[in-house]
Amino acid sequence: MKTEEAYRAAPGLNWSTLKPYATSPAAAKWLEDNGRPDSPSMAWGRLVHCFVLEPDQVEKRWAVYDGRRGTKAYQAWQDENPGIQDVKPAEWRSAYQASIMISAHQAAGHLFRGEVETEIPIAWTCPDTGIDCKAKIDAVRPQSRTLIDLKTTRSIEAGTFGRQAAAMGYHGQLAHYAQACEHGLGWRPSRVVIVAVESAPPFDVAVFDLDDDALWAGEHLRAELIETWRRCRDEKAWPGRYPQAQPLRLPSWAYPTHDLTDLEIIKED
Repeated sequence: MKTEEAYRAAPGLNWSTLKPYATSPAAAKWLEDNGRPDSPSMAWGRLVHCFVLEPDQVEKRWAVYDGRRGTKAYQAWQDENPGIQDVKPAEWRSAYQASIMISAHQAAGHLFRGEVETEIPIAWTCPDTGIDCKAKIDAVRPQSRTLIDLKTTRSIEAGTFGRQAAAMGYHGQLAHYAQACEHGLGWRPSRVVIVAVESAPPFDVAVFDLDDDALWAGEHLRAELIETWRRCRDEKAWPGRYPQAQPLRLPSWAYPTHDLTDLEIIKED
């Protein structure tokens, strides 16, 4: 699995397949059949990853195109640069600046230097379920048994990013990667971290350690999603979020704050 194409074609259950089951099996099946839509923010995040994790590959995979997409000139450019992802000059500069901020950061910089290994494809059999799994991990430091995941985000403020991590299932993803290290690389991570960089200037950076409680929660999330995935596969049914009728849950602000007496007094006044 040396190339991205080979990794994607290889058998195995990965986190990208599992994660949508947290929304609904129907959403997961749609993505499986139709593919995941791309977006400018996702493309920018991939460029940041390339600058940080595979700097020697940046100019082989990306090139600046300072023109309008969807034109004849753009089509000609694509024909001349097959397999190359185009990027606007401002996007290139900002992604590069984000990578520089990571490198210069006191807690993050050293994580991507020295003994680090990056973009590691791993295949293993989950000992709890017997299911063949796979993962492509951003970075590891085998000597210190450190597992590293790189994220781009709107805000590194601790509370905001914690809520984002929970909503996006980052703890489940890192639990999946931790099992990949243990059963694919032969060692259990002693430290699991997320390096987060903001997507707007000044591209501030933070390093967040996942403690035992966060990984425990992630393991439970992963186990639940695998069980849902297995059940849907066995039953050949992928229901939506709410297959049964649900009570309407109004927000608290939608309910009156005055009792009848208060309303009568207001009318009299």
